[in-house]
Amino acid sequence: MKNTQPDMATMTYELLKDFKKDVDKRFDSVDKRFDDVNKRFDGVDKRFDDVNKRIDSLDSRVTSLDRNVDSLGDRVFKLENKVEKLHDTRKNMKIAFERSYIPKLSLFIFFVSFVSYVIFESLQTSVVA
Repeated sequence: MKNTQPDMATMTYELLKDFKKDVDKRFDSVDKRFDDVNKRFDGVDKRFDDVNKRIDSLDSRVTSLDRNVDSLGDRVFKLENKVEKLHDTRKNMKIAFERSYIPKLSLFIFFVSFVSYVIFESLQTSVVA
């Protein structure tokens, strides 16, 4: 009679084969989970890259604005100097006008009033006579 029962080696082989299939399934599911995690990390990396690009863009804008502010500061300083010089020039012109033209103007006014007085007196004497 032939022994129909599997021998110990065959049973062990079958058990190990089944165990290997279970382990492979578990590793496949773990690999799948790691793939999902890797996809999430890739998404996070992309977001960080986008954020870094935005930060770089903002940094370049801030640098540009700093340059513009410095340039405007220089312009304001120059403008203040020009206004100060114009103020000094105006002040000097006022002093020159007061020293030069006011005496001439007062002499002219005196002359006009004297001429007016003479004309008025001559008109009065001619009307009376």
